[in-house]
Order: sequence, then structure tokens, then C-alpha cells
Amino acid sequence: MVIDMKEILRKICRFQAELSYYKNAKGGFMAELIDYDEEYRALLIRKILPGNQVKYDERNPEFYDFFKKVSENFVDVPTNLKGVPSIMSEFNMNVENASNYTYEHDFRQRLEKMAYAIYDKYFSNSKQYFLHRDLHRRNLMQSSEGIVAIDPLGCIGPKEFEYCIEVVIETRQSKEPIECYKQLFALFSNFVEPERLAAALFFIVVHKMDEYVFVKHDHYVMASWALNMIKKLYFTEEELPYGKEDEHLDIMKLTK
Repeated sequence: MVIDMKEILRKICRFQAELSYYKNAKGGFMAELIDYDEEYRALLIRKILPGNQVKYDERNPEFYDFFKKVSENFVDVPTNLKGVPSIMSEFNMNVENASNYTYEHDFRQRLEKMAYAIYDKYFSNSKQYFLHRDLHRRNLMQSSEGIVAIDPLGCIGPKEFEYCIEVVIETRQSKEPIECYKQLFALFSNFVEPERLAAALFFIVVHKMDEYVFVKHDHYVMASWALNMIKKLYFTEEELPYGKEDEHLDIMKLTK
């Protein structure tokens, strides 16, 4: 059997979003795109030296400088952009895919309901941007001129969501996740309104919890991590296991 590599590569749907983001992102925070081949869906990026992955370090001023560049150069949604998901469409997909799993089913449904209400309250009328949507330690590289990003997922959403995956990944790796959350929240509050950032973070942690339920196949280890973070960040022991009334959820509980 002859394998048609061109046909296989055409099915990799995120290429156009990735290419479009490289073309449209300004401000010097992305790695340099040298060339590309749309037929083979290939990107050629200038080699990054030394090219070390950059994890969060509160003592590293370049980390702040990188996200300051991001905050000053949000990408407007290109008029010809097609097939790129939105924050909400991704959330809906995860809710649907996780719905048949029994793990913490009732509590997850309640959290999903809260997340929809929070998005509607804070973001239903917000300006939409073309987001990288995957800015975290595995996609942040040290160059001779500072930190640069690679590997954009491409997603449409309010600007507050650009910072969320970095918080998720770093708190997941930290031995002191709550303290790490507080530090990153304080850092990113320099660039967006804190309450809106807190709302986006709640939405994304619920989003990742559902994703971990059906993607990881790890006996719910990662889903349990996300669920426990939600409990620590937003609930007291008296309010568990079913939580509080949606309208009383304090998304700023640990940031005051």
C-alpha cells in the first residue's frame, strides 16, 4: 500500500491556525517564521539559541517582559480566518466528551453550570482576539534576545484567556500550587483586570478538568488534580461536595 503523505498532512487541521498566528503576531514575542509549505503543511522557524524551555521563575525579569509584549500586541481576528475554534466551542466540546464519564459526574455538572454563568457575566460582550492559547513552559524558549514563543494552537477569545494555560501548567508542576497560583495571578493582573482574570481562570480550570477526564487515561489522576484545585481555590469544606449557589461563587477568594 502506498502512503500518501500529502493527504495525511492535509488532515492536520491546526496548521492553518498556526501559520496564521505566526504571520499576524507582532511585537517580537514569537519565534521567527522563515518559510512555510502549505502543500506539506510545514513551517520553518529560525533556530532558537540557546533554546532552553522557560518555566516560571519570579526572579526572572524576562518572564514579565515577555508577557508584557504579549499584552501590548494582542492579535485582532483576521477577516479571512476559518476553522479556528473559540474558547466557548472548545469548552462545549469538552463538556460533551466528558458527559458520559461517571467520575465526579454531578459535581462536574455543577461546575460546568457555574462556568457558563461566569462566562456569560464577564465575557459575553467582550472583544474577541486571535489568541496563541498555549503559552506555557514547553512553548516558551530562551533566545539570545529574550523569551520567544513557539507552537500556537490558535483560538478565538477574550484577551484574559491568553494567560490561563500558563497558570494551569505551572501550578500543576509546583510543589506549592496555591502559592504559585497567587504569584502568577498577581503577575498577570498587571496586564488585565484582576476580576476578569479570575473569571477566566475559573472557566479554564473547569475546562481542563473535563478534558483530563476523557483524554488522559490515567485513572483520573489529572482530573483529580484539577478538581482539587477548584475546591481549594473557590470553596470551603462546608460547601463541599456540591458547592454553593452559583451566584455566590467567590472567584476572587484566594486573591484578596
